[in-house]
Amino acid sequence: MDKWMDEGRVCIPEIVLAELIQGAKTEAEVKAVEELRDSFLVVDLKPGTWIDAGRVSRSLRKKGKTIHLTDCVIGMIAFQHKCAVLTFDAHFADIRSVLNIELIDVKN
Repeated sequence: MDKWMDEGRVCIPEIVLAELIQGAKTEAEVKAVEELRDSFLVVDLKPGTWIDAGRVSRSLRKKGKTIHLTDCVIGMIAFQHKCAVLTFDAHFADIRSVLNIELIDVKN
């Protein structure tokens, strides 16, 4: 991870920053998350991202998988920007079944 950061190859969508702020327990944690914005390349929505994420969600539901729309948006942003997703969440494998995205599982 340090090597990728040194090379400026670690990206973060603003929706992930919002999720981190939402889960912050203290104001110090909020401030730390806000400071992260300057440490990463921020990637964000392109036109049609929400619609495309809705299609991903719908496709997964048809397969019997209910994945939060926020995670479908994150997956779509990664797909659009050709970024891998670094995650603890196993359900991104379900998203990968619909989108051609690379996953980096931090549990391993």
